[in-house]
Amino acid sequence: MTNVDEVSKAIACLRVLVQGKQGKPTSTELNILVGKLINAFLESRWAWPRQFIQMTPFAYILSDPRVRVLDTVSLQALAHELQVKLFGASGSGEVTLLVFEGSELETHRFANIDINDLRKMTAGEGSDIHPPFEGQLNRLTAKGVQSIPIGPSTPSPGAAQPLRFSAPKFDRNYDPVYRGVYSIPSGRFIGDLALCKPLSVNTLHDNLVSIRALYDIAPEEFDEGCVESAIAAVSQSKVGGVLYVPLNFSSLIRPAGRTAYAQFLSRLPAAQRARLVASIYETPRDPSFFALSEALRFLANNFARVELLVSDPGFEVEKLPAGVVGYITLALPEAEPRTRLAAIRTFMKDPELFKRRQIGTGVSRIATRTEVAACVARSVTFISGPGVSGLSLSPLGAATCNVECLPVRLSATALTG
Repeated sequence: MTNVDEVSKAIACLRVLVQGKQGKPTSTELNILVGKLINAFLESRWAWPRQFIQMTPFAYILSDPRVRVLDTVSLQALAHELQVKLFGASGSGEVTLLVFEGSELETHRFANIDINDLRKMTAGEGSDIHPPFEGQLNRLTAKGVQSIPIGPSTPSPGAAQPLRFSAPKFDRNYDPVYRGVYSIPSGRFIGDLALCKPLSVNTLHDNLVSIRALYDIAPEEFDEGCVESAIAAVSQSKVGGVLYVPLNFSSLIRPAGRTAYAQFLSRLPAAQRARLVASIYETPRDPSFFALSEALRFLANNFARVELLVSDPGFEVEKLPAGVVGYITLALPEAEPRTRLAAIRTFMKDPELFKRRQIGTGVSRIATRTEVAACVARSVTFISGPGVSGLSLSPLGAATCNVECLPVRLSATALTG
């Protein structure tokens, strides 16, 4: 299955709203009956390969791998059956089904939104919910199906999402840039972080967030340039080693972002997959399991491993399943030396926790030999930054180097970084 296929698969959240006779709240007994009727309907009508999972008493995740848009006609029949069985053909109560179609992340978010926000969306007043939902919302009643606007724009789930940049720009506007990644246990460089820079720039900051923000580069555009840097590196047969490719967390969990990524990740050579690591930057302290799992599934076709690049030394690694990512790398803050060293200590306060989770550790933006020594003392696996190697227009690749000799001296192709 390709990345484009994964972006297009149909998934939805079904929320059920029941309003009793004369607008009164429903009783506990009625709520139990509603749950039984919904489950019985889905078990008999939502047959394999369709699937459904009950998230809450009145919220279900529905999927159908055969189509891009779910069959709302079948679900509208459920609204009619519930209406008749609960209130009779002419009863004063009302059953409303809300079917939200979007990404897996968005559907799970919809399954858990507050009832007040849900009623806002039902009334077409969901535009002030932040962040806005991306997808399509339909209201299903015994009388029919109605589309509900949920934000500034509500694209059809089957429609192609517009790209946020004009691709490809790399060949005209960017140079490839590389930063060596060093393995402390093996005493050697294992590869490079693949970056990019505007052609006119001769200096470059080591912080991924600052790189694109400084030059007003959209995340997907910057990341495409980094992908092209990786492609340029793997095409050089004499240069070996791993290539770490930066990809933005927020873009990866948004349907429009994944649609953009799907276009240029497909250019990565499949034969070189074993050398490629996706470095997901701007990862929050406690990423949603559904958001992270969706991003990992999306990247699996192109990358052998994934690392999370975090800025919070208190990242909650204990919440991650064992082996879900290859590495977690801490980007040191722009701060005084004492604060930077404290960040390393906090991040590595429990090395055994990383081992139990089968996750390697890294520290980036290393600037001094003191910071290198702190990483050695704390059993950090991988390090990078100006205190390890400079920025260069050519990849460093795999090379043996004693840790006491860091940072390495680069050729005339080096940049100030």
